Amino acid sequence: MQHYTTAISLFRPVLTNIQPDNAVAAFMLSGLVVCISWALPMASSDSMGNVPVLTTGDKLQHILDIMRLLRGVREIVDSSWAWTQQLAPIFNLVANEPETIFPPGEEVILQALEQRVYAEVESPAEKDMYSETLRNFRRYWPVEHSPYAHGLVYAWSTRNSNEFLNAILERKSPALLILAYHGALLHELTDCWWVGDKGRVIVQIVEEPLPLGYKDIMEWPKMRAGLILPI
Repeated sequence: MQHYTTAISLFRPVLTNIQPDNAVAAFMLSGLVVCISWALPMASSDSMGNVPVLTTGDKLQHILDIMRLLRGVREIVDSSWAWTQQLAPIFNLVANEPETIFPPGEEVILQALEQRVYAEVESPAEKDMYSETLRNFRRYWPVEHSPYAHGLVYAWSTRNSNEFLNAILERKSPALLILAYHGALLHELTDCWWVGDKGRVIVQIVEEPLPLGYKDIMEWPKMRAGLILPI
């Protein structure tokens, strides 16, 4: 943990001064930081070996910190692309086009999520924010047999707005619901050891503050995360 904290503190000044001679190193380190952040436990034991009990808010903040880091990686990529595009083959993600036809079962899931979110939102500003968030959710949905499916799931986190992240922090139900569906997708990234059980944890965290009326729409993420048996 000490090495991680030191690396972060030394990394911050670099982010404001990315140049040709440090762009590739900054890009690679940012990716490692994200992996380590996912792998770290939510709570560390103290010198006496006691592990603090975290509240739902503490756990939610931990997940949000990781999501902000993921978005920071995208900003690094955008600002250093002229020097890091040589690495493009490693990160050759092909997002879904707007006209993508999803498998029928997945289309049903996506439409149910979208309808529920829109039904809960009233203000035009919030509708615009959720509309953009859900468009990106479709764009980075890991369609079966798509290359780098785990990369698509991660990529969605890098495209979220401050408004959406703040809505999660404020525990607004539509934002939490979308996060739960993202957690279910994360849970299935079995080839990404560093994620561990964070996907399942996200679904569990989200379920607690959601109103009882969300029980039906939460069945899919809970099943995918292995929290309930398939019906």
